[in-house]
Amino acid sequence: MPQRAFEVGTTIVQVVPYNNKRLSLSFWNNGSATVYISVDPQNVLAQGFPMPTGAGLTFLQLDGDEPWLAYFGVAASGDQDVRISEGFGGVGAPFQQPSPLVNEV
Repeated sequence: MPQRAFEVGTTIVQVVPYNNKRLSLSFWNNGSATVYISVDPQNVLAQGFPMPTGAGLTFLQLDGDEPWLAYFGVAASGDQDVRISEGFGGVGAPFQQPSPLVNEV
């Protein structure tokens, strides 16, 4: 799962590009001011998800989210440290309860 730091300032920037292989996407605001995240580059402040300091957002394909889309960000003030984690690959096999041991002593 690739992870990296990204700086978001008061000008709208693309935080992650479109990637149809991305199954999960997480953001963490490691800065000192609120950061807004949106798929709409024109309305990030008005329509974006606000991430206060120390908060995060996660988008999972399994939950019906769209983590493969391009996401944009802007900070309420200053330059903010945002951490990004992306998950790629196929969906793992569903959990199966182990079968009980036969002839357990």
